[in-house]
Amino acid sequence: MFISKRLILGLACTALCAAFAGCGGGGSSSGGSYNPVNPTVSGNYLFQVGSLSSDYTATMLVSSTSTASENIELSVNTPTVAKASEAAEAKTDEAEGIGPHDFTNILAEKFRPEADRVALNAKINGKPDFKTNTKYTDCAKDDTVEIYVYKNLRNLTKIDVKKVVDNSETSSVLVFSEILNDGSTIISHDKALEIDEVFGTNNIYHKNGAPIAKTVRSTFGKEFSPGIDGTDKIIIFVLQSSTIGNGVYGYFNGADEYPTNESSSSNEGEILYVNGDIDDYDLYSTIGHEFQHMCSYNQKVILDGAYSGEMEKSSVNEGRSVLAEDLCGFSLKGSDGEGETCNTYILQCASSYLNTPEDVSFSEFNNTNGEYGGNYLLQRYVADRFGISVITDAATNTDTGLDNVANAAGIPFRQLFADFGVANLVSNLNGADKIYNYKAISLTEAYGDNSKKLGHAEPASVVINNASNIARATVQPYSNSYYSFRCSSAASNLQVGLTAPSSTSVSKMALLGPNGLNKLLDAIKQ
Repeated sequence: MFISKRLILGLACTALCAAFAGCGGGGSSSGGSYNPVNPTVSGNYLFQVGSLSSDYTATMLVSSTSTASENIELSVNTPTVAKASEAAEAKTDEAEGIGPHDFTNILAEKFRPEADRVALNAKINGKPDFKTNTKYTDCAKDDTVEIYVYKNLRNLTKIDVKKVVDNSETSSVLVFSEILNDGSTIISHDKALEIDEVFGTNNIYHKNGAPIAKTVRSTFGKEFSPGIDGTDKIIIFVLQSSTIGNGVYGYFNGADEYPTNESSSSNEGEILYVNGDIDDYDLYSTIGHEFQHMCSYNQKVILDGAYSGEMEKSSVNEGRSVLAEDLCGFSLKGSDGEGETCNTYILQCASSYLNTPEDVSFSEFNNTNGEYGGNYLLQRYVADRFGISVITDAATNTDTGLDNVANAAGIPFRQLFADFGVANLVSNLNGADKIYNYKAISLTEAYGDNSKKLGHAEPASVVINNASNIARATVQPYSNSYYSFRCSSAASNLQVGLTAPSSTSVSKMALLGPNGLNKLLDAIKQ
């Protein structure tokens, strides 16, 4: 499902020029020259790197909080560069396709106009009335109910599902299963009881046994309860992979939170849809992930029945849901009750972001691995630096978006985002300040059966001075990009300049050596 392709970047100046749509001589007209010896080193910002041996790399962070793509120019003075650096860097990107949790976002965007319409009406006319749907609690074990599902993510269709356990047998969930051709259900009675246990009373994947429901509610706020279905139990529909969609682990559909007179396809309940064909670890991590979406929908939109709120931005919402997996015990280094395990989904997504951070814009969400990984890492960084209470504050107030996250942390988002960018470059290295270090995860530790490391943020390109010392690039809106400068032989008086719009900030340049972080340099604002 996650198919990668290799993009090989040449590091010689000629390859760099092609990648940045041409190199030109001379300084930019918008930046004043700084170095009288070499006036082509120019820009709004200037780093005085000084001497740089062949063992060290100077890496610049370009942190943009613009709402649109921006063009930048890099200029460099490397007096004694002899040749291009070592082997080419291999960068990865993922092919298009549906990920395990993408359908939640697809449905959210599909229903967003209707949610906005209901919210506007609620603000004008007050809290809407609805008749409580009791069909899920009224039926007994082995009874069937008819529901709407998106067959293979496309066609809205009605199917019958069978109740697997009676109301009295569970404390936290009501479980229904798709009915197979032979009349049997996808999951057994015992498996339904286990789902109730892991969700509501004892989660064997959590080091303290904290159930999924408690962990998610205490961190991200609670769901609408008793909601439109009149019960404080969560409804779980277990479907075949061929029904829910191949490769889809589960989803939450906010349209279900509305009465049928507002959403004709609503199943009228606090409902999670999960794939019954996946293994237990993925099943329970998915329940944690999608339950956060349900809780977020109440905290931001439903507001315990007021229906007057605004939907959270998908990027922020997905970051929280991946963090919910982590907090529920489905972490990079967790336990399955029998031994150590690893959430390979988090590992894959976070690694994808760190490998190509310049490709990810935090202002939009297109369901790529890198976007899931980057937004998770941002939430993880906030939790590690400022405490989990900041995550809770941002998740449970009625504001939305990235600025709301920064406000909860008590720091301007522009500064938070740049600090996050530095952390992805230097965390867990010798010499890195504590504000630039993750606590709950490590970028340098090996995880999983394949002993894979997350790794640090990979620079977009290596700039080598040759015939020209100007390179042009385009940075994505709300993105962190990195540019590295390395000499194949020792250089003195190394200077790097940047010409960029005011919404782009350059807070640091890191000098990275064989033993860790040598120093962080501040830009001189010209």
